[in-house]
Amino acid sequence: MRLKDSIAFAVEKPMISGLLVPTGGRRIFTITNTIGMAVAGLLPDARQLVSRARDEAENYKSQYGIEIPVSVLGDRLALNMQTYTMYAAARPFGCSVLLGGVGSGTPELYLIEPSGLKRGCLGMAVGKGKMKQEARNMIEKLTNLDELELKDGVVESAKIILALHDDSEDKKMHLEVSGLAADFPHQIFDNEQTEEIERLAKQSIEESE
Repeated sequence: MRLKDSIAFAVEKPMISGLLVPTGGRRIFTITNTIGMAVAGLLPDARQLVSRARDEAENYKSQYGIEIPVSVLGDRLALNMQTYTMYAAARPFGCSVLLGGVGSGTPELYLIEPSGLKRGCLGMAVGKGKMKQEARNMIEKLTNLDELELKDGVVESAKIILALHDDSEDKKMHLEVSGLAADFPHQIFDNEQTEEIERLAKQSIEESE
């Protein structure tokens, strides 16, 4: 979600086995202090894009002496993803990317699809199945996104994931949450912080029922 002066990411990570460490296989990544990335789809493909994004950011700063603008990094990633759709010897990346950051104090959020299409967003949900569309519908109903502070934004993001997750039918999941602002470098919240966000989200869901 693109908030008043920040960006909030939240990811539902299915736990396919009770033997897996919940914090492994992250789907939220830090690119620079001012840019974060959330991914859905094939995790190995996503790691390749994360590595490419970090290289692009490092090369830009080395060349121009300033942090790479979010829109420029989005353009470069989109071009790289589109290139993999052009040749028979390559296959498209099997993941979608949400790239967010705060440049010059203004939050920016972009969706980059496997085709290489890049679009600016106020809020977006990616993934598979009907839950993606349901999550998008819930985000659209939040008419005050541009008024929310980061703390409230991450709780709202968590609320959507928890509201759509059915413990009786769906596999167990681990919630990942992160945020960034002009005065707050991108941070993936630790277990204790995430548990508190999850508690506040569940409390808000119960109060609205």
